[in-house]
Amino acid sequence: MLGACSSGSGGSPPSKAAPWIGKSYILTIPSANWTQPPDIGGDIGAFVPQFLIGVAQGSGDTISVTLGTADGGTQDPCNVTTQVSADGSGYPDVTITAPTFPLRIVNTVSGVVVDATVRNFTLTNVLPGSTATTRALSAVLDISELYPLFNQVPAQSRTKDGVCQVLSGAGAACMTCPTTGQPYCLTLEAVQLAAVESTAAVMPIASSDVPASCSAYDAGVAPAQEAGTESEAGSGTQPGADAAASVDAAASVDAAASVDASESDTGSSSHLDAAAAADAHDGQ
Repeated sequence: MLGACSSGSGGSPPSKAAPWIGKSYILTIPSANWTQPPDIGGDIGAFVPQFLIGVAQGSGDTISVTLGTADGGTQDPCNVTTQVSADGSGYPDVTITAPTFPLRIVNTVSGVVVDATVRNFTLTNVLPGSTATTRALSAVLDISELYPLFNQVPAQSRTKDGVCQVLSGAGAACMTCPTTGQPYCLTLEAVQLAAVESTAAVMPIASSDVPASCSAYDAGVAPAQEAGTESEAGSGTQPGADAAASVDAAASVDAAASVDASESDTGSSSHLDAAAAADAHDGQ
């Protein structure tokens, strides 16, 4: 009883979300958990990093959430973090929404890097303790920022319009973007998700903290692929012409082996590959 009365001496009652306060969590999204776009969410989801969620006390039952990304459980210092507030009064259920979320995305197969802005990034009931039926991530992506990632699409068609055409052929038509009015947006959704506690805190990262080297990705990337990446990838453009030609030439030697290797590395399905092949055939 003494503990129950302690808040009466000027202190605030404990937040219902107290079990989350001061902790950080990591969310990994398996390819099989992507449900939108139908059938090809796994193809696009192969580019998506892990997400970090740091929780701090807000006012009353409000919690302060810092969102970042990770690779192999380690925070990505190249990705700017975003801080938002969420209502923790429904513990252990909570919806965390970031109207905008800067996202650095790397295609580890091609070595292409893009810096994009995700819209309406929403995590629903993914923190530990929730037994809700809906435990999901949803987000709106702009293909005009992401099209260089799609190495399944032939280089000559790897534009925002060309990628949207391939996506449409695979059953996932691009929609009008709410912020730009342009027909290049796609909604992604993954379900049955559960974040796990991380031993490392989520460190705030401002744009001024991001090293210049973050515009390039060099892990396992051949020198020909690196050419032009540092100056162009960060702006959402394709690598230099020589790099693209090198990648395409390598792919043309054994396309089937390339597809198999890509699926093995990313766990993606071949819906985009099939749609891209059909689109290329129709263009002949």
